[in-house]
Amino acid sequence: MSNFISLLKVRLLSFMGMNKILHAPKEKKLSGVAGILIVSVLLTGGIGAYSYVYADAMAQVYALAGVLDRLIPTMLGTSAVICLIFSFYTASNVLYGFKDYDMLSAMPVKTSTVVLSKIVFSYIGDLALTLIVAIGSIIAFAKYAIITFSYVALMALAVILVPLLPIAVSLFIGALTSYLSSRFKRKNLVQIILTLTLLFGILAFTIISSIQNGGMISVEQLYLPMPWLIKFFYEWKYALLFSGVSLISVLLITMAVILTYKKMNTLILSRTTNSNYKIKSEYKKKNLFGVLYFKEVKRLFSFSVYAMNNLTGSVMALIGAIVMAILINSVDLGISFGSELVVFFVAFISFTAMMAPTTNCSISMEGQSFWVIKTAPVPMRMLFNAKILLNVTFNTVFVAIASLLFTVITKFGIEFVILSVYTSAVISLLGGNLGLIFNVLFPVFKWEHPNKVVKESLSIFITMVSSLLYAGLIVGATFLIKIPAIYLLLAVAILSTVLTILT
Repeated sequence: MSNFISLLKVRLLSFMGMNKILHAPKEKKLSGVAGILIVSVLLTGGIGAYSYVYADAMAQVYALAGVLDRLIPTMLGTSAVICLIFSFYTASNVLYGFKDYDMLSAMPVKTSTVVLSKIVFSYIGDLALTLIVAIGSIIAFAKYAIITFSYVALMALAVILVPLLPIAVSLFIGALTSYLSSRFKRKNLVQIILTLTLLFGILAFTIISSIQNGGMISVEQLYLPMPWLIKFFYEWKYALLFSGVSLISVLLITMAVILTYKKMNTLILSRTTNSNYKIKSEYKKKNLFGVLYFKEVKRLFSFSVYAMNNLTGSVMALIGAIVMAILINSVDLGISFGSELVVFFVAFISFTAMMAPTTNCSISMEGQSFWVIKTAPVPMRMLFNAKILLNVTFNTVFVAIASLLFTVITKFGIEFVILSVYTSAVISLLGGNLGLIFNVLFPVFKWEHPNKVVKESLSIFITMVSSLLYAGLIVGATFLIKIPAIYLLLAVAILSTVLTILT
C-alpha cells in the first residue's frame, strides 16, 4: 500500500510542475503556487459556470414537462460522455510507453501497484470534472425542487461511480489499439489512424441515429447506461445494477491490463530497422525553414497523444459543422435560428481551435534536446514561425473550412460567410500565438512520457482557460450587446486581428 501511495504521490506532484515549484526558491515558489491557484480557480469556475448555465436551461424545460427528476442523471451522463471523450485517445498513453518503464520494472514494486497508480490518477481527473458538473447541476436543481439528504447521498455515490465505466471503456480501446499498432513498424501512425477511425465511426453512428430520431442527439444515444442512471435515485435494483456494472467493468479491465502490462510495453517500446538500409553518397541541400517545418510535422506524428490531442478537435469541428448545417436545413427542430447563430458558431469553433493548438506544448516536446536547436545557427524567430505554421496547417485551415461550409450550407449572406471564415481563422491563429507564448513562459523539458506535457503541463491549462474566457466573451457579448449580429461579428474580427498582431 505504501508503494501505491508513493507512486500516486509522485504522479500528483508532477502534475502542472508542482514538484518543481515546491522545491524552487521562496520567491519563485510563491509566484508558482499563486499561478497554479489562479489557473485552477479560473478553470474550475469556467467549467462550473458552463455546467450551471446548461443545467439551469435544462431544468426550466424539464420543470415545464414535469420530468425534473431527469436533470441530475442527464448532467451526470453528460459528464460521463465528456470523460470518455477526453480519456478516449489518452488511455494507451497513460499506461504504456513511459521512459521510466525500465526503472519501475527493476524496482521491488508489483506490476499491479504500478498499473493501479496510473489508473487511479486518471480516475481522480475524471472525478474532479464530474464533481464540478454535479455541483452546478444541484444548484440549478435546488431552484425548482426541495433536495433531501438521501438524494444528496445518492448523488454523491453516483458521482463516485459515473467515471468508472468511461475509464473501463477507454482503457479497453487504448489497450486494443496499442496492441494492434505494436505489430507495425510505424506504431504511432497506425495507432493514430486506428483511434481516429474508431472515433469517427462512433460519431457517424451517433449522427445517423440522431437523424432517425428527428435530428436531436440525446445523452441516451451516447451513454448507454443512461436508463439505469435515471432510475438510480428511485429504485434500489437499478442502483445495484448500475453500481455492479461500473465496478465489475473497471475491475475486469484493470486485471486484464495488469496481466498483459509487461508484454504490451515490450511490444510498444521495441523498435525495428530496415535490413537493407544504405547511406546515400550525396544529399541535396534543403531550405532551412522547410527542414524546421517538416521536423515539426514529423514530431507531431511521432507521438500519438500529441497528434490526437491537436487533430481530433479540428477534424471533429469540421465534421460537426457539416452535420449541424445539414440538420438545421433538413430537420424541423422547432427552434428559430437567426443571424446570431453564426456568432455562436464562431465562438464554438474558435474555442475548439484555441483550446488545443499544436504550439502550446511544441517547445516542451523538444525535450532535453532543445539545447541542440538553441546552439545551432538557426534564428529563434524562424523556429517559432515553423511551429506556428504547423498550427496553421492543421488547425487554422480546418477551422476556416468548417466555418465556410457551415455558413454556405445554412445559406447565410455573403457578408456572414466572409466574416465568419476570417474571424474563425484569425482566432485560431491567435490561439496558436498564445499557446506558443505560454509554452515559452512555462516549458517542461524533463518528462517521462509526452502525456505529461500534452495533457498535464501548466501551459496547456492556461491555454484552455484562455479559450474558455475568449469564447465566453463572444457568447456573453451576443446576449448583452443589442446590435445586429453582423456588426458584432465585425467587432470580434477586429479585436481578434489586433490581438493576433500584438501576440
